[in-house]
Amino acid sequence: MRRTTIEIQGADIRPGGSQHLDRNRPGGLIRKFLSFFGTTGLQGGSVIESILGDPQAAAQFSIRAVTRDPSKASAQDLIANGVECVAADMDDTGSLRSALMGAYAVFVVTNFWEKLNADAEIQQGKNVADISNELDIKHLVWSSLLNSPMENWINVFHFDSKAPVEEYIRQIGIPASFFLPGFYMSNIPGRSMRLNLDTKELRFGRPVPGTSPIPLPDTAADTDKFVKRMLLNREKGMSATLQEEMLQNMQLMPEFGYYGTNL
Repeated sequence: MRRTTIEIQGADIRPGGSQHLDRNRPGGLIRKFLSFFGTTGLQGGSVIESILGDPQAAAQFSIRAVTRDPSKASAQDLIANGVECVAADMDDTGSLRSALMGAYAVFVVTNFWEKLNADAEIQQGKNVADISNELDIKHLVWSSLLNSPMENWINVFHFDSKAPVEEYIRQIGIPASFFLPGFYMSNIPGRSMRLNLDTKELRFGRPVPGTSPIPLPDTAADTDKFVKRMLLNREKGMSATLQEEMLQNMQLMPEFGYYGTNL
């Protein structure tokens, strides 16, 4: 699979610039700042780990992890691996402004289950979008979900608070990509399975036709396969062929198995 190399020209290394001179790297290599939300969760953590382990990506990007509590053990682990951790709250635009200052790109995922309040989650997403737009962030990657009313679904509350933010981001015109992760593989053991008391068989207990293919990511291992490519290919984008290839490697099989190559 062909890789795209991005050359950085006319680098801005002033305070607040989206790139910085790393004097600890050979030749003082200039890298771009990426600000990540959800860094201690499955999505953000997956992308950070992949960038740190990828020489091409690590040569281009420095990582700033945004968390409410940089003293947590998970944040300290990131710091030990060379990640800058800063404190911010998505409800507080002042702290967001400080956390995103100088960033080239931002990856953001919000958590509906934290407050169980769609309006609060929508406002958090809009706060990040507004500050990113204000600071002239070059690439916002929003972890989104399908617009459930348009799909004729009702009361899918954790979807309903993602899609409106995606629409808002499109309206304000900030350069953006949207990651829709599908159904977490980790959801299958437990409440997603239903036991037929007569046959003693386990069935997938979700209102999905048996003929529908389901993108089934291992979130901790697969998020980076999409988001890192978005970050590395901002101008080019992802081809339909590549998207289809990646989806084919995350299909729900009859035995609920996972198959595919490490893309």
